[in-house]
Amino acid sequence: MFDKDSALQASVAVHWLLKEHRCISAVDMKNDYILQCSPLSCNALFVSEAVKTFALSYEAEFHYDHDYESELAAAVADIPCLEKLYLEGVLFRNASFNIIGNGIGSKNTLVELKVCTSTFAPSSAAPILNGAKSCTNLKHFRFRTQELGIKGADSLSDMLRNNRGLEKLELVGIEFTNDELGIIAEGLSAYPLLKLEKFEMSNCHLHASAFSVLVSALQQHESLASLRIIRCNLGCSKVRVLVLLLKDCASIRELCLDYNIIKDDGAVALSNCLATVKELEVLSLKRNMLTSRGVIALVKSLLRHTTNMLLYLGHVEMNGSEARHVFRALEADGACDRVQIEYHADGIFQLGRVLRANRYRMKEIELHSRATLQDHIYTSCLHELLAALCYNCSVEHLNLVWLNLDDWLA
Repeated sequence: MFDKDSALQASVAVHWLLKEHRCISAVDMKNDYILQCSPLSCNALFVSEAVKTFALSYEAEFHYDHDYESELAAAVADIPCLEKLYLEGVLFRNASFNIIGNGIGSKNTLVELKVCTSTFAPSSAAPILNGAKSCTNLKHFRFRTQELGIKGADSLSDMLRNNRGLEKLELVGIEFTNDELGIIAEGLSAYPLLKLEKFEMSNCHLHASAFSVLVSALQQHESLASLRIIRCNLGCSKVRVLVLLLKDCASIRELCLDYNIIKDDGAVALSNCLATVKELEVLSLKRNMLTSRGVIALVKSLLRHTTNMLLYLGHVEMNGSEARHVFRALEADGACDRVQIEYHADGIFQLGRVLRANRYRMKEIELHSRATLQDHIYTSCLHELLAALCYNCSVEHLNLVWLNLDDWLA
């Protein structure tokens, strides 16, 4: 329970620690009420010249009070030697984001900046970009906000242009309009980030035309090794655009397209390009809309054209007949070490048969289900699978997650 007197005492203690102990270089405040009861706790942040990393985070259920928000923003902006700033789940108003942005931009000491607004009560963090675009030494930038706006897109584009040494860029949860994404894509095309190694977009709305411009711009990024586009509703048409990038960008080692709406035609398009993309080491398509046709095409191409690429497929909907065809593809030499896949309950019976026959050299199995075991079919298939393990010589690890085993199965 919140006690204002105790929080005040804690503020005094924090102030003294940061002032007297110059060895403290990192401050991490999570759901801290002391930041909301006294300006003293805010002042403590900039009395120390040793603080180089500051992290402020709030969880969704935390009751946020704006009483001392301006003092806190000013304190963060005035930390003299700040190199890494993490703002997670913050509910700052525009004026506070402006204060912080102007502060960090004028000092220009940051090498890492992560700004993530709360998903529980979304607000726009775009105003921080007005000042932060003056930073020129960033190596890692992560930005999560729901609304960006044309002005915010212009500022973000300027920020990327000014930080030519950026190595890692993450854009999260942004509902891009076509114009906003177009501004960023055109900026990246005109001023490529030649040291960019990792680019990630997740939970973003991506218009097809601007997405094509973005992918074209990424072809100029010679150091790009990891491209992750997650939960962005990528379908087959956008996957075909990405295939062109894979063929032209020899540096890419990891392509992660998890939690999209990619169907078999998209998987086939990816499998067809594996013959020319020799450098790709990881292809992840977890939680898409693949069936056995797309899975088999990917597995066969993987084994035929690559030597060390790993394929992550996550959960795939298959009936018993489809599972049989998939297992035949997986019986080829090398597949067991390079393909990770999850099977629906309908595929458990086929999995048991393969385990019993010792043809598929599987090393690890995880059974993960919230389903009750009162369903007779599911229970019998699970019994078949567990019994098959007695005859298998390759499985080394068995993980049971969310399974309520009854006495019979145990």
